[in-house]
Amino acid sequence: FEKLVKMQHYQICTRLLDLTTNPLVALFFACEDATRDTGQVLVFESREAPLFPDSDKVCMLSSLGFLKEDVLHEIQRELPAFQPYIKQRDLRQVLLVQAAMDNIRIQRQNGLFFLCGNYASDDEELQSVLRNKLLHHEGKQMVFYIKKKEQLLEELKLVHMSHKDLYGNLQEAAWDIMHSAR
Repeated sequence: FEKLVKMQHYQICTRLLDLTTNPLVALFFACEDATRDTGQVLVFESREAPLFPDSDKVCMLSSLGFLKEDVLHEIQRELPAFQPYIKQRDLRQVLLVQAAMDNIRIQRQNGLFFLCGNYASDDEELQSVLRNKLLHHEGKQMVFYIKKKEQLLEELKLVHMSHKDLYGNLQEAAWDIMHSAR
């Protein structure tokens, strides 16, 4: 799992979807993409506590991308204890996972992740599973559409929600300075 987190950190495609427990962080990321007129903040509710990176389920799903074609055979060969319990549906889960807090970026962003199972051939099913995890209020999904993104980004800086604050490295501080000079 930590390999996937590191890959995600360097913007490599993974089976992870970034989440945050902080609504201000969510608002920042919804406003950050200047190529779109509006951003979205999606709200979800979990009935279960997040799993930790060393749980069996997380280890199993995290390994999928590193295994060859016959996934079940590979897992059973590597982890014999799983043998009697592995079912194909176990590989098609979406798990809420709390990342290890040894990464400053994860700490600053109050980060956790959805770890998506083996949905490579069925993108629509994955989208449906993720949509079902959104919080419903009076039968409606809670999605906030964000406009006036530049103004919101300026206001978020007042409460230390900027690239520099959330990423915490020299490159991101330079990005902030460059964009403020425009």
